[in-house]
Amino acid sequence: MLGLIDQTLGSVMEYVLADYQIDRIKVSYLFLVSTFGYVPASFLNHFLIYNFGLFKVYLSGVVCLCVGCSIYGLKSPYLCLMLGSLINGFGSGLTDCCINIFIGNLKHSNQLLGVMHSSYGLGCLISPALVINLINRGFPWPHFYFLIAAVGLANFACVWFSYSNETKWKFRYVSDYDRKLNGDNGDETTAWETIQNKYVLFYSFALFVYIGSELSVGIWLFNYVFNIKRVTEQTASFITSGYWACVTLGRFFLGFVTGKYFDRLEVRAIIIYCSLVVIFCSGFWALSASVVAQTVCIFGMGFFVGPLFATSVVIALRSLPQRYTVSGISLIAGLGSAGAAVIPPIMGFVSEKFGAGHVVLSIEKITVFEKYVMMATP
Repeated sequence: MLGLIDQTLGSVMEYVLADYQIDRIKVSYLFLVSTFGYVPASFLNHFLIYNFGLFKVYLSGVVCLCVGCSIYGLKSPYLCLMLGSLINGFGSGLTDCCINIFIGNLKHSNQLLGVMHSSYGLGCLISPALVINLINRGFPWPHFYFLIAAVGLANFACVWFSYSNETKWKFRYVSDYDRKLNGDNGDETTAWETIQNKYVLFYSFALFVYIGSELSVGIWLFNYVFNIKRVTEQTASFITSGYWACVTLGRFFLGFVTGKYFDRLEVRAIIIYCSLVVIFCSGFWALSASVVAQTVCIFGMGFFVGPLFATSVVIALRSLPQRYTVSGISLIAGLGSAGAAVIPPIMGFVSEKFGAGHVVLSIEKITVFEKYVMMATP
């Protein structure tokens, strides 16, 4: 559902521009305002989960997503669309944290997180083709958001009947038990204490630049191959979709590879993946004369970029003290996701001032930075 929401607005952008008679700058506000919903949710998650439990917080997040999608589905005025994006951002922050906390603490968390994050990539992958196909058949573009809301209602029903035992009392008991088991007798941490933790800051900044750079490639790639390499629109769409497909496959398959061969050695795995991303980025930049070679490099980069988020979450869960689990992961995910609003404009500036090839070179440097951050992990 989160993948469908994040990608659909980009897929119907031309229809939004035409129907609302606005420019691309105002459309960009719809992307940006969701961050102002996500980040506050990341600060509130610890308080909410501790007082209401994973079950109620997750369901509240799903309700927010359904409401936000319904606002879009009604083809509301532009200011209402901004409100819908804000609500969607808040709901995404709640659900994202709950899922990562729940799955990250299960057995075989590497594999399960890989499957979960690949499902997000699957939503991003199928949304463009699905919505454009429906529009071509006469389906009004705003009504596609009602379909997403229907997916949310199905999600709500499944969680209601399957995970109602994830109460605040269970969460408190498990948290207290794990803290005592690990010799941590400290009290529950506050948001300010969490921000002051150096490892939370490390992971947050690493994921900030990672998420932003991953999205930058998806946004920038079509424009690069279509306008600069002069390929056809269909070929450019194939290359862009192929990149997201490789990201999805990487999240799925490398999650199992990490779980089987790098259990308790996730830092080593992420260093290997980052090194391979650097190699493919360098190849993309060096082989600019061949579109085929660049396509292979961008697909390889997407494949090995895919598992970095899930693996980073596993490392954070295992290295942070137990009392930082909820607040730490919430802030790491929230501040990390803010990179999606900040990094793409920076990459656009780099592309305009220094040439398109330097965008991937910048992403290579970002990946090297993340590798060294993970090497500093205990």
